[in-house]
Amino acid sequence: MGIPGQDALASGLAGLRWEWALGSRGAGSVVTCIPGLFAGGWIWDDTWSSLRAEGLSALRLRDPLAALDAARDPVADSRRVLETLLD
Repeated sequence: MGIPGQDALASGLAGLRWEWALGSRGAGSVVTCIPGLFAGGWIWDDTWSSLRAEGLSALRLRDPLAALDAARDPVADSRRVLETLLD
């Protein structure tokens, strides 16, 4: 499993911001929090805090999918970002 670095999105797969937290239990499984079409990563704030308190590794995308360029496919772009970050 890859741990995201600043260069993980350098290929321009999408302009989504993300947040990564390696839990005390290691990176064996990663909980992924995906934003809504119009709601950003803030919808996961309570869940994010709980995951961190439990020592779980987690990744969340910070921006709503609608924030992407309308000419692009936000679902496919976010999928490619997740694949890049987690491979």
